[in-house]
Amino acid sequence: MNNLPLVNSARYYSSTRKPILGSNCSRVVGDIERWIHELDTVYWMNGMAGTGKTTIAYHLCEKMENNLRLAASFFCSRSLPECRDAALIIPSITSQLAQFSHPYRCTLARALEEDPNTYSRQLDQQFDTLISKPLYEVREALPMRPVVVIDALDECVNKQVVCELVRVLFALPLGFPIKFVLSSRPEPQIRGRLAEHDRPQGERSGIALHKLDMWRVEWDILVYLRTKLSQTGLSKSQITALVQRAGGWFNYAVAMAQYIGEDDSIHQTPNSRADAILQASGPTDTVMFQQIDELYTITLQAAFTNSSLTRTEVEDMRQVLNTVVCVPELSVQRIADLLRMDDVRRVHASLRPFWSVLFIKGTVQSVAPLHPSFSEYLFDPTRSQEYYCNATAHHSFLAHRCFDTIRDSRLAFNVCKLESSYLLDAQVADLDRRVKEAITPEMLYACRHWAFHMYSSNDANSLLIRLEEFLTNHLLPWLEIFNLKQNTKEATTIISKAEQWVTQHSSSSEVLHLVKSASRFVAAIAGNPINQSTPHIYVSMLPSLPLSDPVRRYYDLAFLPLAKRQTGGQVYSATFSPDGTRVALGAGNEIKLVDALSGRLLAEPFQGHSWSVMSVDFSPDGARIASGSRDKTIRLWDTQSGKEVSGPLIGHTGHVRAVKFSPSGSTLVSGSNDSTIRVWDVQSGQLKFDPLIGHTDYVKSIAISSDNFRIVSGSKDGTIRVWHLHTGHSLLGPLKGHTDHITSVSLSPNNSRIVSCSADRTIRIWDSESGQTLLGPFIGHDDWVLSVAFTVDGAYVISGSSDCSIRLWDAITGKLVKKLPKTHESHVFSVACSPDGSRFVSGSGDETVCLWNTNPYPIGIKSYMGKTRPGHTKSIHCICVCPTGAYLASGSSDMNICIWNLHERLIVLGPLEGHTGRVNSVCFSSEGSLLVSGSSDGTIRLWDSQTGVAILHPLEEHATEINSVSCSKSSALIASGSSNGTVSIWSLNTGERLLGPLKGHRDSIQLVQFSPNDTRIVTGSVDRTICVWDVQSGDIVLGPLTSYTAGIRSVVFSPDGSSIASSSDDWTIRLWDAQTGKPIRPPLIGHTGRVLSIQFSSDGNQIVSGSDDHTVRIWSVHSGSMILEPLRGHVDSVSSVAFLPNGTHVVSASSDMAIRVWDIQPCPPSQVTMSNHSEWEMDKDGWIVDTHDRSKRLTWFNPELRASILSPRTITLLSRGGQVELDFSGARIGESWTELFQPSETPSD
Repeated sequence: MNNLPLVNSARYYSSTRKPILGSNCSRVVGDIERWIHELDTVYWMNGMAGTGKTTIAYHLCEKMENNLRLAASFFCSRSLPECRDAALIIPSITSQLAQFSHPYRCTLARALEEDPNTYSRQLDQQFDTLISKPLYEVREALPMRPVVVIDALDECVNKQVVCELVRVLFALPLGFPIKFVLSSRPEPQIRGRLAEHDRPQGERSGIALHKLDMWRVEWDILVYLRTKLSQTGLSKSQITALVQRAGGWFNYAVAMAQYIGEDDSIHQTPNSRADAILQASGPTDTVMFQQIDELYTITLQAAFTNSSLTRTEVEDMRQVLNTVVCVPELSVQRIADLLRMDDVRRVHASLRPFWSVLFIKGTVQSVAPLHPSFSEYLFDPTRSQEYYCNATAHHSFLAHRCFDTIRDSRLAFNVCKLESSYLLDAQVADLDRRVKEAITPEMLYACRHWAFHMYSSNDANSLLIRLEEFLTNHLLPWLEIFNLKQNTKEATTIISKAEQWVTQHSSSSEVLHLVKSASRFVAAIAGNPINQSTPHIYVSMLPSLPLSDPVRRYYDLAFLPLAKRQTGGQVYSATFSPDGTRVALGAGNEIKLVDALSGRLLAEPFQGHSWSVMSVDFSPDGARIASGSRDKTIRLWDTQSGKEVSGPLIGHTGHVRAVKFSPSGSTLVSGSNDSTIRVWDVQSGQLKFDPLIGHTDYVKSIAISSDNFRIVSGSKDGTIRVWHLHTGHSLLGPLKGHTDHITSVSLSPNNSRIVSCSADRTIRIWDSESGQTLLGPFIGHDDWVLSVAFTVDGAYVISGSSDCSIRLWDAITGKLVKKLPKTHESHVFSVACSPDGSRFVSGSGDETVCLWNTNPYPIGIKSYMGKTRPGHTKSIHCICVCPTGAYLASGSSDMNICIWNLHERLIVLGPLEGHTGRVNSVCFSSEGSLLVSGSSDGTIRLWDSQTGVAILHPLEEHATEINSVSCSKSSALIASGSSNGTVSIWSLNTGERLLGPLKGHRDSIQLVQFSPNDTRIVTGSVDRTICVWDVQSGDIVLGPLTSYTAGIRSVVFSPDGSSIASSSDDWTIRLWDAQTGKPIRPPLIGHTGRVLSIQFSSDGNQIVSGSDDHTVRIWSVHSGSMILEPLRGHVDSVSSVAFLPNGTHVVSASSDMAIRVWDIQPCPPSQVTMSNHSEWEMDKDGWIVDTHDRSKRLTWFNPELRASILSPRTITLLSRGGQVELDFSGARIGESWTELFQPSETPSD
């Protein structure tokens, strides 16, 4: 109900509209008051522009409100955006009706609960749900004949919605609970709807003001003109002539009075102005438009034909006038800003000749036409002729001016220089000052209105270019502005309007995808608590987008340079060590070993080659580096000492372009300018067999498959060949497709694909088995592509080029994902990925090496497993761990059972289907071979836990919901508890009921459990009692135990059977002596919600509990205190908990559809690194906060991901939503968030 939209500026008394002029039109108001007592539901007051419709509607509202019968009002106005949107009329009326009538408000609230999406439905459905049905329900409680007034429907811009609204209203039956008074011009659409619903008994109630008796209208005009022109000295005859000249049109009279009363000019007196009107040529008493047009034309002629004006002044006047009629209510200062007028006095001077047709109001001096008819006149070339305003062209001009303002203001990242991402905007003490200083009124107007002007224009071609420039360079800073001003909903409206415009005008799928992505992104910010902190637009929301998302492509956080180092020589080759900690470089004629994070030199350069080192590679154990040089030799080096350990290997007769170790490390393969490939024995330094001959020009690149089987080579001859590593036989090729040198080849991680790049500026992907081209050519580089590599997951290809750029390509689609920020100033000779895929290195002819971060989730997200696994699709209600602790069974509202392998984190059986209701309870037999389940469908089912096959027939004697089942330790019996308060005991082998139904509880039994010796069972009930039963006789031997103030949720025996623990809806856990029934200690208090599940540890010293408060807690049985801080991670009620047999881990299941395994071992203080935020928790709004300083907001997650986050102490998470592991070490958050954003260059596919 609090979200009901209410357009206050549309209420009749709103101060945002110009004041009501003229008399109170008591005669017409009286007619309407008499009509209110009739049966008809809708009264239509129509009239031409300026005939006093709004004046009458205003005074009617005044009178109805005084009589407590005004239910709602909506005064449409073309000059106010929210008042010209017909789609807001029904929601606003609904909101006012809810204020007017409390019974209606209550009925409406129920309707909105049942259908919260009503506002997005068709208008007739909205009216029926929000107004009609609730009103009929409470009609007896309404005041007598309440009235709703809707004025100036013709001023709404969405005509189709107006027609639909009128259709709905005109179709209302006689005697509807409220009355509607509508006013509008007699437009054809409205007249047509009226004709469709005319009743047999005659015309519908209403009045046409332009058809009123002329004497009544002229009297009002006479009174008005006498008052307004009393100080002008006009004679009675002149006043009478002016009344006649108005032709019964009140607005014409207003315009005349304004024009005649103008006192700015010494050249024209009121008498001369009155005479000019009265002496105007042309017909004056027949066509209404002609009458007002004459006045407007006279005014404009007087303004523009002033001989003292310069050409610049005339152009200023035209631009200002066109701006006022296209954008009513702009202030004088905003007009000056928008038109780039350096002095606001230029605007004042341009406005002065038009004060008879414009009005200025308020301290902000907003300017608007005196009446919409003036705008209509100017927008119609047949009426205004030489003064015609081409609205679409002017809106295009204004849209360009808005984009110019945004561009020229250098709107950029971190608009208000916020120092830390830990803080909410509200916590920044001087934020208001920063916003005021950083966001000028001129910039704010441009940011708010570019889409409106663009939408109203006709210049699609040039504006599409401007829009794309805006979206790719300024979107996020623009969104910052709205977020800082707490107005992201307006941003959503603006970007949605842009999306509509692009859909209508653009044939470019790229721009459309971009604007749709922007619209989704802005809506996500606006609709979530992340908007409380502007830095998190970048820190949290942006990284959550897929890499392929257009907004992510242009505003990416991944692929940022980590370090850049000078090397002292051109870097032709760079490669990571197998452990990813070091990078080997061929720099000049030296080999350098650098740190893989910082680029810092780790040892003295390895020296021995006499010419440039063209290729380097680590051995698989990281102990050696092989290098190939232009000096035609190959050398092997010890990575620890830097000493040469083998070589030089001599045989090639040309530059050695490529060297590569085999995965086994026993073989080294080299390629040379002599067109051969050689395969060397690493130990002996001898060739294993003759050189591989087939290429007809330089062999420039080599790759070896990870299965130690194939060699791939690329050559200057433009072909690729595949060879047998162990025999040298040709397996495939030559593969042809490139039209120039092959400069680099690489294999995908699974060896199924080959990627190649070429001097022809393209990249191709090949099938490594068939040699067929799978993708390509990838076109985008502007010069030779010199280096190429797959990312470790095989999803992307990284390329480096002579154009100095590095690009990222989608290896599945071949599309350019992004062009990385320019870092090198010369050819990029080498790119290579680290073994863990988190980084890549680039080497360049500018004698630098650059290390890059490739992690697509750089802001504290260590890993992400997508939604690829099966699991429950609704709330999980129960879990049970098998006796060995290796498997876990779960039951859910989705009516299925799953069995999980806890070590492999996979479902091994299920979903098991059979139940037709919620699965409330599951239990393994003592040896683990069977699984028993109980369901809301009233049945108990037995399953083979190894195969998932159902055993026996369903046990269904309860005829009511089964809430709990338990297996005896002997695996001979099953106990069940049901919603009707009874207990039954069954044979596990035959399914026969042996005892029961046993009665003792007065309400639903929530849990039943066997004692460790199988002689008793304990039950807990919603009736607030606990009972202990004898298994043989079925008698209650202890209880009912009654100390609770709310229903029992869970009861369990301790492992030795000496005590019973129970939990309740009163948030407490209690311990009882199992023999006497007496409380052992005071209640365990800590949860802040119902305690839904408890269980003892195997040694009986601890209790685990799960609650509605979303937490899991561990308690000491002996002290009654919590052993650990509450375990937080679930985002909904914790419905079931259990200990694993080892006692060091617990398992919990939740309504959030996730199962968590928690490590509850004490964590030594030395393991907690405060600076890395290793202990954190999530608050109710999705903020990840530091546990030790909750004011530090580390990141934010949208609701879809929250249940998938591995919280501290969670070691395993089982769910369909995958899992997200967070690691804040090195994350650019807090004060370092300002280093985060570096916009990439625009891709050009």
